[in-house]
Amino acid sequence: MRKTGNPFVGTVKVARRNGLVNVNHEDRVNRRMTEAGIEANYEAGETWYLHETTKDGKVIPLCFSKKDANAKYLQFFPHRNLSTKYTLNGRDLTAEEVTKMKSFIPEKDWGEFKQPVITLKMDSIKAIKFRKLNFSK
Repeated sequence: MRKTGNPFVGTVKVARRNGLVNVNHEDRVNRRMTEAGIEANYEAGETWYLHETTKDGKVIPLCFSKKDANAKYLQFFPHRNLSTKYTLNGRDLTAEEVTKMKSFIPEKDWGEFKQPVITLKMDSIKAIKFRKLNFSK
């Protein structure tokens, strides 16, 4: 979010979503390219984080910041948004305010075959459910 002239700096987004974890992003993009009849040769670029790995070297969805190994994140592939609200200074933003706030967020071009990937700070996750297992703070 751009900060210059933005009256919405400090807004907190609270979302309830369905999605996937433990997806290999490169394989996913290459599979979509192959399904479209295009030579699959996608390689992920540089990121600000690194993935944790299993003992046998397999990547898992838990990540940590390159600058701070103690900052832990969960890589998440959103599928469906169930609900979203935006709060600023303890007050929910109106639909009109949300529209204005979003004008300060630059558009992202994910490309034809890539889909959004979200890296959520573990401390920001209030609750998470994997199949029938529920975890909450």
